[in-house]
Amino acid sequence: PLTRAVPEGSLSMSMSVKPCRESSEASLQVEVKNFDFGILARRAEPETNMGGIINIDIDLKSSAKDFTELLNNGNGYFDFSAKPENLQAGVMDLWAVNVISAIVSQSVKGQSHIEYLVGRWSMKNGYLEPDVFVIDTTRMRICGKGGVGFNTRKLKLEVAPAPKTPDFFSLARTINQQGDVSDVGLVIA
Repeated sequence: PLTRAVPEGSLSMSMSVKPCRESSEASLQVEVKNFDFGILARRAEPETNMGGIINIDIDLKSSAKDFTELLNNGNGYFDFSAKPENLQAGVMDLWAVNVISAIVSQSVKGQSHIEYLVGRWSMKNGYLEPDVFVIDTTRMRICGKGGVGFNTRKLKLEVAPAPKTPDFFSLARTINQQGDVSDVGLVIA
């Protein structure tokens, strides 16, 4: 196990692989609590005021003949949450909110920003699907559903925006992404 203390939070990670003749067993556990990702943002751009807290909790187990098949039989979960600071929503608001009101409110009220992100993804027998997937901005909320079949190599995700205030000329359309994992198509409903 790897354990590391960070200011106001912690990081712990462990991974194991148990080789066998027929198939090997593997597991991965990661827990990140209250990690300030502003540290990484400031390393990339020292003048930025972007930051916030991120939490990650991963617990996956699998067995496979080789590493390329590990996710095909995976079981477990992948949870994350983030409370960003000064992370602008930008194009997401133009997608889901009335274009005219987005431009006007951007000049009057300032830019919209992302309030929080939350996701809990369950994996059963190589199929990963969100129990909860939400991105919340100042002006809208985006929810997702669907799944990824690592064993079937198929992907089907649906992401739907919902403006927080009613708008007449909204571009809010559900986006569906589906197809083979190596050749994904995009459909706007």
